[in-house]
Amino acid sequence: MCGICGFVSKSDTDHKTLAAMTDMLSHRGPDDAGTWIGAVNGLYCGLGHRRLSVLDLSSSGHQPMTTEEGDYSIVYNGEIYNYGVIRKELEAEGESFRSNTDTEVVLKGFRKWKEGLLDRCNGMFAFAVLDHRSGELFMARDRMGQKPLYYYLDGTSLVFASELKALSACRSLQLEINKDVLPYYLYNGYITGEKTIYKNVYRLHQGCFAKYKDSKLSVSTFWSLDGTEEDIPYEDAKEKLKLLLTDSVRLRMISDVPLGAFLSGGTDSSLIAALAARLSGSRLKTYTISFDNRKYDESAYAEKVSGIIGSEHHVLKVEDRDFSEMTDRMAWYYDEPFADQSEIPTMLVSKAAAQDVKVVLSGDAGDELFGGYDIHSTVAKYERLRGFSPLASILTEKKVFSGVTGMRTEALSDYGKLGMDGVQLWNAGKSRDIDALCGMRPEPQLYGLKDSDAVSRRMRLECLTYLPDDILVKLDRASMSWSLEARSPLLDYRIVEYAFSLPQRYKFAGGVRKKILKDILYDLVPKELFDRPKQGFNIPVREYMKEAQRRNLQDLSQKDFIDRQGLFRPEAVSRLVEEYDRGDERHFWLLWNYYVFQLWYDRHISG
Repeated sequence: MCGICGFVSKSDTDHKTLAAMTDMLSHRGPDDAGTWIGAVNGLYCGLGHRRLSVLDLSSSGHQPMTTEEGDYSIVYNGEIYNYGVIRKELEAEGESFRSNTDTEVVLKGFRKWKEGLLDRCNGMFAFAVLDHRSGELFMARDRMGQKPLYYYLDGTSLVFASELKALSACRSLQLEINKDVLPYYLYNGYITGEKTIYKNVYRLHQGCFAKYKDSKLSVSTFWSLDGTEEDIPYEDAKEKLKLLLTDSVRLRMISDVPLGAFLSGGTDSSLIAALAARLSGSRLKTYTISFDNRKYDESAYAEKVSGIIGSEHHVLKVEDRDFSEMTDRMAWYYDEPFADQSEIPTMLVSKAAAQDVKVVLSGDAGDELFGGYDIHSTVAKYERLRGFSPLASILTEKKVFSGVTGMRTEALSDYGKLGMDGVQLWNAGKSRDIDALCGMRPEPQLYGLKDSDAVSRRMRLECLTYLPDDILVKLDRASMSWSLEARSPLLDYRIVEYAFSLPQRYKFAGGVRKKILKDILYDLVPKELFDRPKQGFNIPVREYMKEAQRRNLQDLSQKDFIDRQGLFRPEAVSRLVEEYDRGDERHFWLLWNYYVFQLWYDRHISG
C-alpha cells in the first residue's frame, strides 16, 4: 500500500514542493520514496510516490514507474489481487515484465487497454498515469472507494494526492474552508460526496476515472452498483456465496510480508478470520482490543472464536491515555473533520496489529451488504407506516405532539415526502440544531433510489455514502497511520454484486439480520457464541471526555476564538457545553462533532 501525489500545471512547480508533498505521505509508504518532475507539451508535470512494500520487495517495484519506451509513467496505490491473471493475458499478447509487481501490470495494462483495464481489475486502488506524448493525466479509483484520491482543480492546474495534507504542502494552492459542507458534516459526522472541506478540492468518486488534458477535466463512471434480484434456492445461494468468500479471502492473503486479521468477536470479522485460518499455511495472527467497560468489551467473545479457529490471538487493553493519544492522531491523520467514534478503536487495533504484521484482513461491509444495522429494522418499520405519513404531516404542521412523539411524527412525515429516498430517515430536529449552531441548515439529499424493497434501498444508500465516505475512510486512515495495509474480503466486487442480486429475505427478513452470512459462519464456528445483541465497534467516548479532553473543549469553545473563526455562533456553543456539564447528553452527538471539527481546525488551519 502506498501514497501518491502529483500535478499537471501551466505554472512552474519546483522539485522541493513535490518532495514536500510526497513526504507528507511517508506514513503510507515508509519503505521507499520516489519523485519525477519534467515538462510535457509545454506543461509542468510531477509525480510523487511513497511505497509500503508488500509484493516484490525488491527495488524493481520503485515508483514512479515508467515503461521501457518512456511513453507512460504511473504512481499507484493499492492491490490488484488478480494481477497474475491479467499479467498472463498481457504476456500472451507479447508483453514482457521487469518485476513481479501489480504496479507494472497496471501500467502496461493501461497502455494496452486504457480505461478498459479497470473492468479486469479485482482489488482496491487509486492511481494516476501520465502520457508523456500528449500530456494527458489519467486517474482512477476502485469500485467501492477503498483507496482515496483527491484533486485540486483551477483554470491552470490539477494537483492530486492520496490525502489532503499532501495538497496542503503545495504552497501555491490557497486552500480555503468550504463552508457549504459544514452543516452536512455536523449532521453526518463525516463529509460525503464529491466536495471536501476545502474549496476547489474534490474527491474522485468510487468506481470513476478522470482525464485531464488542455486544462479540462472529464470524469466518467466505469462501475456502478446495479443488479436486479434473482430467484435462487437458498442453499444454492449460500453455497455460491461461501465459494466467493473463500476465493476472496484466498486472493487477499497473497503477500510477501506477514499477514494477520482483525477479530472483534462479531459476525463479520469472525467469518473472515475463520476462513483465513483454514487457508493459512501457518497459524494466523488475530488482533482485538478490550475495555474495562463491559458494555463495549467484546474481547471475551473474540478469544473464544480464536480458540476455535486456532489463531495466535493478541489483545490490546485500552487505557485512558490511549484515548488522548488517539484524538491527537485522528486530528492529524484524518485530513477532514471525521467524527465517527469508532475511528478510535480502529486506530488502536491497527496499532496492535502493526507491531507484528504489515497486512491485515478486515470484516468491513458485512452490515451494509447483508442488512446488519439497527436502522434496517427502523426503515422496515417506517415503510409499514408509510400510509400514515400524510396524517403525520398534518399533525407535525399543527404541532400536536412534542418531545419524542413529535420527533417521530415529523420523521414519518419526512419519510413520506421524500418518497423512495425516505429511507435516509431524515431528522429535521437535528437539522434545526445545526442551524442554531452554525447558521446553516442541512437539507435532505435525493439519490434516485429505485429498489422496490425499502431495506434494499437503505443498503444501497449506505454503499453510495456511508460505506465509502465513513467506514472505508476510517479503515484506510486508521490502518495507514501505522503503515498497515488493511484488506476487506467482503468488498470483492463479485461479492458486492452478488449480495445485491440475492432476494432480500436471504439477508434481512423477519427480524433476522445477515441471515445468509451468519449461516455460513455457523458452519465454521458454533452458533451459540453469537446469540447476543449486536455491538458496534465503539468506545466509551463520554467516559474519556474528561480532564485533558475537557480542557481542550473549553479552549476550543472560547468566545474570542469562535469570533475569529467565524464559523459557529458563540452562544450556541456555550449552550452545548453547559448542557454537557449539567450531565444532559441529548446533544452530545453535536458536541462531539463540533469538538472533532475544532481539533481538526486547530491542527490543520490554526497550526
